[in-house]
Amino acid sequence: MKKSTVVVSLFAFVIAGALVSAASTSHAADGKQLFIDQKCNKCHSIKSKGVEKLPSTGEAAPEDADAAASIKPPDLSDVKLDVATLKPFLKKETEITFEGKSVKHKKKVELSEDDLVKVINYVLSK
Repeated sequence: MKKSTVVVSLFAFVIAGALVSAASTSHAADGKQLFIDQKCNKCHSIKSKGVEKLPSTGEAAPEDADAAASIKPPDLSDVKLDVATLKPFLKKETEITFEGKSVKHKKKVELSEDDLVKVINYVLSK
């Protein structure tokens, strides 16, 4: 193989790696923006990413009053679940066990599949 072919191939490999890295960074940025836009930080913080919970207004919807009183929404810095578990949970289709209790997400998340996955991947990213 000629030296110029090796150099071109190596350059193409480096550029492809940079593009993949930029795309994953872009998805994380999109996920963060969706997290904020959907007001997920009304209930949750992600302290490891510098996302603070919004100040409480003291309001709880009547259907959420029991849930709000019984379980404090967690900081999401160290979530140990995966996308396959979190997608139906956030859509209120399934329950998870949290602090020894079987719970549904307080609010049904109304996002497209792609956007929901972006939010979940943002939360799960280190």
